[in-house]
Amino acid sequence: ACLPDANESNDSFFTAAELEGSASFEGLGICVGDFDWYRIPVKNGEILRIDAEFDHDQVDLGINLWEVNEDETIAF
Repeated sequence: ACLPDANESNDSFFTAAELEGSASFEGLGICVGDFDWYRIPVKNGEILRIDAEFDHDQVDLGINLWEVNEDETIAF
């Protein structure tokens, strides 16, 4: 059974859970059909590195990066 993680309900851009700092985040759940959104503040010149470990036999993982423009529109 797939259990929700502590960041639910982060199921949309507008309810994204914020992750800050250069830390590791463990115990995040991946459930089929449950799209999770995270907000990660990154300043100009900073490098964002994302490593994801998961059991590919259990679920397929896709990662997309989105940007909020100055006029509050969303860019992919």
